[in-house]
Amino acid sequence: MTETILYRSKRVLEYDDFSRLINMNNRFSWLTDNYEGLYELWSHCDNDDEKKLIEFLIDNFRYTTASDLNNSGNSIANQIENIWKLESHNTYIVATCDDRKPDGSQAFIQSIKNKFSITWENNNFYNNLLEAAHKLEDNIEIVLVDDFIGTGDTIKKKSTYLIKKLNERNINNFKIRVVAFAAMEFAKEKIDRLNLEFYSYIWLKKGISELITEQAKRKKAILIMSGLEDKLGENYKNLKLSRLRFGYKQSESLFSLESFNIPNNVFPIFWWPKLNDNKYCKTLFHRL
Repeated sequence: MTETILYRSKRVLEYDDFSRLINMNNRFSWLTDNYEGLYELWSHCDNDDEKKLIEFLIDNFRYTTASDLNNSGNSIANQIENIWKLESHNTYIVATCDDRKPDGSQAFIQSIKNKFSITWENNNFYNNLLEAAHKLEDNIEIVLVDDFIGTGDTIKKKSTYLIKKLNERNINNFKIRVVAFAAMEFAKEKIDRLNLEFYSYIWLKKGISELITEQAKRKKAILIMSGLEDKLGENYKNLKLSRLRFGYKQSESLFSLESFNIPNNVFPIFWWPKLNDNKYCKTLFHRL
């Protein structure tokens, strides 16, 4: 039986609230694409401390566009060709996608492949990790690419799988590097432990734990965010909020790429549509 979705009723805006929302809309054009989501997010706030935290997080939110994606391609091609000095005759750029579902890494690799010099061809690019693991030969350079790296867990899992499968085919002479459009700074330590060279076009800090440097203010913000998340429902589809508080593994991400699925590393208040009264609300971002 299909679940009926009834959105929560609207609240009346006070003049001060209206002015603050208009101010955010004027400063960040991406908010105008979903003013209902912004209004609903604001309506979750029961006091000024909560509203100030929302304003702070939006001020520091990194909303990236197709233009940013295009610029990243030039930077990444330069990193691979001119800094790492990798050549087309033995280098393969591989998306981290490993199943049939559409994946951000596939869209990302498609967006950057025409930024490379004329010697590069379609054969240099794989949009599926499984295919690469079964087709790549010996004496090669491999660059794993992903649109967003949150905790580094995915890269660890995918690189371990790739190494295992190549070794099973007696392919041992290769080196793996990693490239991302955007990445959380704390993930770099995990990737460094894998002895993988790593380049990201955009680096991001945790939205509260790292961006708020004063200890007292940071502790207060953590309590406020916990209170905001308490207003969300525990279950949504096959997900549990308790596993995603402050973002997946508490990543505290403030990042979105236009037209891409928002990462679950982002604070749930930006994309979790179910409230603790089992009603639904419009959200700033949509995640399938």
